[in-house]
Amino acid sequence: MGRIPQITLCLLLTGSFVFPAWGAHFRRSSWGMNMDAIIEYEGQPKLLTRTTLHYDGIVAGLKAEVEYRFNPQGFFKGTYILSDRLPERRQYIDEFMQLEELLILKYGKPVEQREMWFNDEFKQDLGYRLDALLLGHVSYWSTWLLESSIVQLKLFRYGNGVNFTLEYTPSSGRKNAENPLLTL
Repeated sequence: MGRIPQITLCLLLTGSFVFPAWGAHFRRSSWGMNMDAIIEYEGQPKLLTRTTLHYDGIVAGLKAEVEYRFNPQGFFKGTYILSDRLPERRQYIDEFMQLEELLILKYGKPVEQREMWFNDEFKQDLGYRLDALLLGHVSYWSTWLLESSIVQLKLFRYGNGVNFTLEYTPSSGRKNAENPLLTL
């Protein structure tokens, strides 16, 4: 059995991570909710500031930090932070591709899927893709536009490390034009 079916089967059996439903927001929250409402169902966060809540979580079998961000209007951004959570740096690109496949199964084809090269020194040699990522020569991201959310999977160099995140933000009613299941 390949890696993606194993992860999918594990998720279906354990229920340890469920992607939000079509057009859903982040986890069980709705855009604009206040902190107290989210704390009520998520429990006490490991870190609380005026504008964020942080929890430990799991995304598709990967350890993640779960971040809720707030502005004066309420909850506006949910992020699974996967950076620095993988035991082996070489796993980043593979895990990005596997998580992207799971998101495609759930949400359909992304409206944007990019591998952006800023320096193509390593572009032709697949064995050096991780080196290119760590040097900031390449970034990966995919975007889905859902009924009420924009979902972005990102992998790029940030500072001295790697930024690997899955973000949910409100879509302001824009729909995924390439997925007829999301249109009314």
